[in-house]
This record gives sequence, C-alpha cells and structure tokens, in this order.
Amino acid sequence: MDFLIRDYRETDHNEVVELYKAIKSKYKDIIFWWPGPIQFAPFTQSVFVNERMVAKGQVQPITIIKEDGDPSSHHEIYVNMKIHPDYEENQEIRDSLYEILYEKALKIKGNLPESFQTKLCAGNYAIEVADNQFLMGKGFEEKGSLYWMVRDLTEMIEPVENNDEEIEIKEWKIETEEEIQYYLKMEKKIWPDHPISKERLLEYKCNPNWTCFAAFVEGELVASVMAWQESDTLGEIEDLFVSPDYRNRGLARVLFTKAMEHLSRLELKEADLCVLVDNDKAINLYRSVGFQVAKEEKRFKKDLIF
Repeated sequence: MDFLIRDYRETDHNEVVELYKAIKSKYKDIIFWWPGPIQFAPFTQSVFVNERMVAKGQVQPITIIKEDGDPSSHHEIYVNMKIHPDYEENQEIRDSLYEILYEKALKIKGNLPESFQTKLCAGNYAIEVADNQFLMGKGFEEKGSLYWMVRDLTEMIEPVENNDEEIEIKEWKIETEEEIQYYLKMEKKIWPDHPISKERLLEYKCNPNWTCFAAFVEGELVASVMAWQESDTLGEIEDLFVSPDYRNRGLARVLFTKAMEHLSRLELKEADLCVLVDNDKAINLYRSVGFQVAKEEKRFKKDLIF
C-alpha cells in the first residue's frame, strides 16, 4: 500500500479531528495527543493514504533531569501513535511511523544532559490492545499502570477546614521566574525520580482556569495541588504532593477539596485524576472524597539508544 508520512501542518487539523472520531467510534477510551503549537510540527508526524489521514504520531520530552539530579534518575521521552481502525492491522504503516518517531526521539535525546540515561515511554488504556501489543513487540516493557479516577462535581462536596494554625493555605499562581524555580525545587524533593519539568509546568499553566492551591509554613512550601479546566465539562486535578513532615495531618484532603471546589465553581460536571494502581493510600484518599476508578492506563518503557 502506498502511503505518505510527513510533518504535521496546521491545515491538517480537520483531518486530525476525523481521525479522532474514527478511532473513538471503535474505542470508548483512547489516549490521543492533539497536535501542539506549530513549532512542534517536526515532532508530530501525519500518515496519509490518498490524501486521507490514517495515522498520527508524536514524541515529546516529559521528564528532563538536570545535571544536579539523582544519578539513578533518567530522562523520559514519550511517544504516542494512533492508527485509523481501517488500517490498524497494517504493520507496514505502524513500523514506518514508529521508526520515524524513534529517530525524532533520538534527536531530542541529543539535546539532553548526557549524565543520565533516556527512556522512551508510552501510555495507552488497557482496552487499546493492538497498540499495546505493538509496543511490546518493539521491546517495550511495562513500567506500571495507572488508574484514572472520576468524580461527579454535581454531587455535594463536603467542606474541609484547615484547623492547623501553623499552616497557611492560599491560592498561588506561580507567576514569576523565582516562584517557578522555587516550586520546581520543592516538588523535586517529593518526587526525585520523576520531577516535573519547567516546560511541563508552563504547559499546565496554559490550560483554562488553571490554578494552584498551596500550603506554607513560615513561608516554606510544604504541600500543593493544581487544577484546571480540561474541556467544557471536565476538570483536571494534578500533581498533589505533601512534604513527609506534614503528612497524616489531613492537609492533602484540605487541598484536594479546594481544588474540587474551584472546578465546581466553573460549573464543570466532572473532575478526573490519575494515580498508580499500587498507591493504596492515595486511592483511599481519592475514594474518600468521591472519586471512583473509571479506567486503567498501561505505561511502557525501553532504553532509547543510538
């Protein structure tokens, strides 16, 4: 079969929409990356058969470790490929698209600090069997699964008060470069193996109605959570962390409730989040404030080598 693979163009938008609709007609839940700003076009590839988009793939660095990071840490570059249902059995299209994306990932790796290994990673929902089998066939191994949990925001949100006078809780916009660097530094203390990058933080902040609820003790950040509007009906809650010295004091519940209240005021219908399937403590917290498991996402990884 003759097909063309090329960089994404802004004029491809309608084709991307049609590809998404076609895949959604077969699979209820899919992890579908929408093309970002046009400057990222070289890392977004479109596949055409007779001027019809039949597949799309992207690569993007998600975790970047700086030179002062933990030696056991590693960079993570994620790849996302989606194939039209009429062509998902076409191995030649899958292989060709993957090979191009792998080369793109190597170019990204070439610009990262060389002190750390780089992993090529991917994530699909468990029901995306063909995509997951393809990754395993390319040498990926499972790196853990995530639950996506959902909460009905039309149901009552039980208020939770902060009764700890030592802790000041406030809405924080993280606006200045100094604030951004401080947030990244403190978040990295909690998640040293998978710290959020500045690029990822700025990406989050670009979402509609993004905000952060943070807890401070004598001016030092000890806990935080983000929330934003994901669509007309859905809100997202992300990057909850609490310093070890301030856990088991109800702080996570207070922050989480504020995030839900923020999304509810926007008149959104649901909120969602993701959590590792083996993180029982977090899952129990989320269940206690009304979240339920909706679907499972499988994550994969392999060494990215030249």
